[in-house]
Amino acid sequence: MPRSDRWKYLALLGGLCVSQAVTPLAPVFGQDLDYPRVALARDHQCQIEVKGTGTVFAIYVTGLVPNETIEITSDSEGEVIRSLAQADERGEHFFIDIPLVKGRSSGIAHIFVTASRCRLKVSFPWRE
Repeated sequence: MPRSDRWKYLALLGGLCVSQAVTPLAPVFGQDLDYPRVALARDHQCQIEVKGTGTVFAIYVTGLVPNETIEITSDSEGEVIRSLAQADERGEHFFIDIPLVKGRSSGIAHIFVTASRCRLKVSFPWRE
């Protein structure tokens, strides 16, 4: 369990809904919506792209081995959440991150993805 209430704000991490309060947000962030890109990184055949509006971020990981298990680490102002997730049959994974931290109105989020053929890292600012 994280040190604060941050877990309440994560919608999808590793394909698993961890908060019923934010479940309705998941359909809003379909891959066809055009939110501004705030971060992009590549390593070997993999890519991670982050799109969002300051509080809610859609994270797309591509170039993974189909159906492989990946490790996702989200670090927002020192509050760290680790999760295992699975790439789909196309070697892609999508999740939502809302990196709010209790007692803070802004900060920097870091997302790390470790897969069999790549290690990805992106950082981006967030605000309430």
